[in-house]
Amino acid sequence: MTEARSDAELATELESLFLELAERLDRKAGLAKDDPIALDEVFVEAGSLYAVLRAASERIRDLRERLDRSARGKP
Repeated sequence: MTEARSDAELATELESLFLELAERLDRKAGLAKDDPIALDEVFVEAGSLYAVLRAASERIRDLRERLDRSARGKP
């Protein structure tokens, strides 16, 4: 089975999406600076994004550790 998009293309798209989201959150934070409720909404959005990215990062870190152990012949 062939993948429609390569891993490199997906990684590039992910990076682009992250940068776009970060810019949007920065922009929203700037627009909401005098509105505590709007600032809280941006804070929650940023927290959600952080949680997703952290979980994804941990999964990739774990994969790399497994691959490293496998390459070294360790279980």
